[in-house]
Amino acid sequence: VDALLGDTAVADPAGDEPAEELLARGGAILMLECVEGYTQTSPVDHAQAGLALKALAALHAAAWEDTALLTKAAERLQRHGGSFSLSIRNPKELTKINDNWSRFVTTFTPFDPELFGRPEILKLGERLETWCRWTAAALSLTPTDKFATLMHGDLKAMNVFLPAAPDGSVDVTRPGFS
Repeated sequence: VDALLGDTAVADPAGDEPAEELLARGGAILMLECVEGYTQTSPVDHAQAGLALKALAALHAAAWEDTALLTKAAERLQRHGGSFSLSIRNPKELTKINDNWSRFVTTFTPFDPELFGRPEILKLGERLETWCRWTAAALSLTPTDKFATLMHGDLKAMNVFLPAAPDGSVDVTRPGFS
């Protein structure tokens, strides 16, 4: 993979938002290799969720406050991880938060009218729209910050490989992770 990618950073310099015209016609290269001895399943049960959380904790611990590793990762990977990171979101999404929340409230009010009738719930979209940039900036650490670590970025059942038993089911007794 290194030979194919070379030393090219994802963003130049790392962390900068690509120009809107580049985002509109962006693409990706996805390379997959068969993972023997592991499986994916969805939904997961409590034991499988526990395995996934242990793997996630191991990922966090492996890079916890490791400035050298985190600096290299920030140069080669998305600097601020997570699908929620504003640096990788389409800027137009931010202008639609309040309208989207209003549609959400309208759709789900029949399921819990008392909850969705509360003033603070009704105004959540407005608060999110007002404070999303400040919150994202406050939560976007640099490699030298206290508590900085690597994160998965899109943790969900189908993005985690769990150890497989001989019959192909998830082996919740095996400590290995991918």
